[in-house]
Amino acid sequence: LATSNQVFVVPGWDNSPTSSVTTGDIVYVRPKVTHWQIFNSLNDEINRLSSPAVGLYSLQYWTTESDPTYQTYPVPASATVTDIARARFRMPGTTDVWGDLPNSAYRYDKVNGLVQLLRMVPSGTDVQFIYKAPFVAATSIDDDVQTVCKLSSTMNDIPVLGVVMGLMQTTETRRNTTQIQGDTRRAAEVGAGANANAASMMRREYNERVAEEYARLTSSLPIFKGI
Repeated sequence: LATSNQVFVVPGWDNSPTSSVTTGDIVYVRPKVTHWQIFNSLNDEINRLSSPAVGLYSLQYWTTESDPTYQTYPVPASATVTDIARARFRMPGTTDVWGDLPNSAYRYDKVNGLVQLLRMVPSGTDVQFIYKAPFVAATSIDDDVQTVCKLSSTMNDIPVLGVVMGLMQTTETRRNTTQIQGDTRRAAEVGAGANANAASMMRREYNERVAEEYARLTSSLPIFKGI
């Protein structure tokens, strides 16, 4: 409103946040990239890391008392289990000595949400299950990616690379759209394809980092074979 130096904001317009704003809030008018867009892209990347195509995961665990009768262990309601990565039990009479069970000694029943041990574990001890879990999307821009999203400290840079890669690709698309950029670019300016080439470089680095972290996860989970 020109007469009163006020701006009328429509929530949710053109991919903007749907929450209302108050007087005095900072409003960006058609910025190249908004914090809201970056935040949503970051969550998309965090979810993408858990996809089968990428193959990364968060390692979590739960510990419970042994069940010598049925050797059946329900998955806690708070756990989102993709697969069981490792099972072990505390040696009776000790506080911190654990023995690993062979990979063939347990079975994860995903339908019924429980783990069945196929080998007897002594009573009066604890059983620990280390499982693969998907990453968790952030709910606030202040969320910590390790404590909230469950990324390990060595994975912090991967979602950022994915966000930059994606945003640079869309920038190149907008640049080449005549409805948005009506006049032609001069040769002295940024050359056509420059952002796309930069995005390709980011993609290569992204893929390398994913491969490094996948190898790190794999090496931390040795295969225990039975006799």
